[in-house]
This record gives sequence, structure tokens and C-alpha cells, in this order.
Amino acid sequence: LDAHAHEVGVILFEPQWGSSQAAYPWPKKLLKTCISKSKARGIRIVCDEIMCGLGRHGLGTIFVSKALDLDPDAVTFGKAIGGGVYPIAGAI
Repeated sequence: LDAHAHEVGVILFEPQWGSSQAAYPWPKKLLKTCISKSKARGIRIVCDEIMCGLGRHGLGTIFVSKALDLDPDAVTFGKAIGGGVYPIAGAI
């Protein structure tokens, strides 16, 4: 990261692998370390929660990033907002 931080504007990652109850979040310490090191270098963080957001992850919050206290700059969401019927997504 130190060697290429000047070439990176955003890091986009999914905070959880898989979907539904067969899914696993990345280790919280790993994510928090990656986020803090990136933000210290001026790199923005986006959590891609298209598949696992809006409570589809089983951690008791709307987003995995909220459950893990990750503090990303933006969060993407989809799938659940359209109920599997409408192709709609968003970002906050």
C-alpha cells in the first residue's frame, strides 16, 4: 500500500463472503486495519453490500459494515431492496 497509495483512489470490498446463513464476514481486525491504513493515506473505502446488505447477513443490523463498526466512506446495496423482482440498487 505504501508503494502504490498515490495510484489508488478507492478500495471497494465485500465485507462478507457468500450470502444468507452460509456466509462469513471477513475477520473484523483485518478489515479495520485495512480501512485505517487506507484512510491514513487518503484512500476512500466503499463496502459492497449488494448481496449481504439490508439485513441479509444475519448479524442483527442493516449492514455488515455497521455490525462490524467499519466506518466506510460509502456503502452499496441492492438485491433485497427490489425484493428479487425489481433491478434496483443504491449507495449511501
